[in-house]
Amino acid sequence: MKIKYSFIVIFAFTAIFIFANCFLNYDNLFYTSMIHIGESESSVKAVFSTDIKSKEEIYEILTVVMKKYSANIYCSNIDNIKGKDYYVKNIYVTNFSTFQEIKLDSGRFYNANEIDSDYFLSTDRTNNSNQIGVVSALNKNKGFMVKTLRQYFSDNNAPLDKTYVIELNDHSDLNDIKKELKQEGIVLSYQSNDFKNAKQPSYYVAVIMASTLILVFLIMYDFIRSYKKIGIKKMLGYDFNTIWSESVPKLVICQSVVFAITALIFTSILVPGFNFACVGFLKKLFFCYLAVTIVTLIIISLPFIFVKYVSLSGVIKNQRPYRSLIVFNSFLKFISFTSAICVMCLSITDLNSLYTLSLDKYSNWNKTKQFAYVSVMEIPNESDWTGETDEDIENFKEIYKIMNANGSVYADFSIYSPLYEEDRENGEFPVNISVNVNPNYLKLFPVYDKNNQKIVISENEKSCVVLAPEKYKNKEDKIQEYYSEYGFTGKAKVIWYKDSQSLFTVALDCGDSKNTVKDPVINVLTENNGDPIDYSMILGETGGPFKIKVNDFENATAEIAKVCSKFYDESEVRFPATGVYQAIEEQVKELNTKLIVQFLMFVALIIICFSAVIQNVIAYMEQHQKELAVKKIMGFRFKERYINYYVGMVFLDASSFIVALLIDRNFIETVLISAILISIDVIFSTLYIKKKDRIDIINVAKGG
Repeated sequence: MKIKYSFIVIFAFTAIFIFANCFLNYDNLFYTSMIHIGESESSVKAVFSTDIKSKEEIYEILTVVMKKYSANIYCSNIDNIKGKDYYVKNIYVTNFSTFQEIKLDSGRFYNANEIDSDYFLSTDRTNNSNQIGVVSALNKNKGFMVKTLRQYFSDNNAPLDKTYVIELNDHSDLNDIKKELKQEGIVLSYQSNDFKNAKQPSYYVAVIMASTLILVFLIMYDFIRSYKKIGIKKMLGYDFNTIWSESVPKLVICQSVVFAITALIFTSILVPGFNFACVGFLKKLFFCYLAVTIVTLIIISLPFIFVKYVSLSGVIKNQRPYRSLIVFNSFLKFISFTSAICVMCLSITDLNSLYTLSLDKYSNWNKTKQFAYVSVMEIPNESDWTGETDEDIENFKEIYKIMNANGSVYADFSIYSPLYEEDRENGEFPVNISVNVNPNYLKLFPVYDKNNQKIVISENEKSCVVLAPEKYKNKEDKIQEYYSEYGFTGKAKVIWYKDSQSLFTVALDCGDSKNTVKDPVINVLTENNGDPIDYSMILGETGGPFKIKVNDFENATAEIAKVCSKFYDESEVRFPATGVYQAIEEQVKELNTKLIVQFLMFVALIIICFSAVIQNVIAYMEQHQKELAVKKIMGFRFKERYINYYVGMVFLDASSFIVALLIDRNFIETVLISAILISIDVIFSTLYIKKKDRIDIINVAKGG
């Protein structure tokens, strides 16, 4: 009876895991499709700048031009209503065919006479008389609304501080739209709208396969227990198909029932109702469950191959196909044990990364919430812009000054990245190995002198400023000699700071596990001590060392474009931006997901591994039952009786360790994890053998 409960537990675990993965994946795809509703390959991202003060006038100009070219224009924002976040898409529509795909559970979409109204659509049913439609949703916790652009302009004092999307009826109209807007006093900058649906990683496949292998072990265990029963059935004329049909279909039916119950329970909890989104999700879930059921049917049928090895003479003599079972179990143990070691090594690496990025434990990354960076500049195919002319260099310096005055941070710690490891090893430290920062960096991440006072550098400083730890005072002459050629005074200003200070690199691939560097030599770039070319690093440099302070990192591109548009037209070059904190959040989220899945995989692999141990112990002891009993009666010690078993076990575990080491190549972690798992294997095997040894000897003594 207990083994039946084990089957149900495994089925439930698999069902819940599949449901969770399908739900998250489908919800993500469905929600993303709602966010991008009305957009296509003809859409572009747009940033507007103007000196016009009147919101009403700006709105009138935009809508008149859009209407003339049958174009749509949208922007989005997040509203919190009664503690729930809603993604709001604010639209002005002239071409309503682009919204044919919107899924409504009830109500309707706007008509041409309502596009300037206060009407709205929402995923929630409200009592507001202005709600004209209910948008289908899968997740109760995710809100989505569609409002008119008129409402957005009415509710916001600076409506153009956003990245907009223009859906074009004809892509060739873009230049004409741009020209007309410019004539009316609005400058349009744009870039392609290359949106992609984010995909959930398919880690679940490995977990499902692991749980399916556990089923194989359970069936093998049941097969051993039912050996005599199968032998009697064969004696009575039962063929393979009959024996198979008495077991496997029942398991498949049980699995299907568990899948259905799981789907019913969790759908009722998570989904707001039986709507369009729910139907689409259930279809996807059904096919996922069907695929897993078919795979399960095939895999759990494999152990029945051993039915042909069951013979009448073997049943009469109480002999079973022990050798085949031991080989089969040993192979699966080798695979699962090796995989468990590799998964744990991977988990340790990811845990270290998560510990480094943990936003709760380290305040450094929290300080980057208001910063964005441009790591790659987009140059249109028709543009001959190079960014290398004297005019470009002067423009970059002016852009730097504007952004620097707003609090932007320059932090170039690239010399401490893995890419420059060889340079660090061969460099004459500390002379030519230094990091580069600006005064704003020192305000955000202070460096202290020996009196515990913050070191402050003025932007008016014209000398080359070098901060160095006091432990390098004996190298002052070399530092002076190397850095005095920089700046405009002929001599470097060396400021000594207290030893043992770690500086935050503001980069994921630099420094130690906390992304810090201890006691570096620091070159401080001010607005007046650098060559003009020194400021060209602000945009488009690998790693984005210049972190630009913005009001809203989600609309960083719009804010940066407003500054750059004073010097460059988007037909020459564009500057797409990424939020620093946003990138960290995404990595933390991904690492959390990976660790959860890795934990589940590890648990499943350990279950497989020790299920194999149990079956091998049973098979070994039953195969050598009489020999072991005689040796015990004759006074052989425990290790003398089971030496052959332990030799085989150690050989198998050692093989797993060697293969895992070849795969992972992290010696210390692999040795440590392998030692722990092998120790657990030895202890577990010993305890189980002693338990079985006591029982089996009694049975043999009784003639069993």
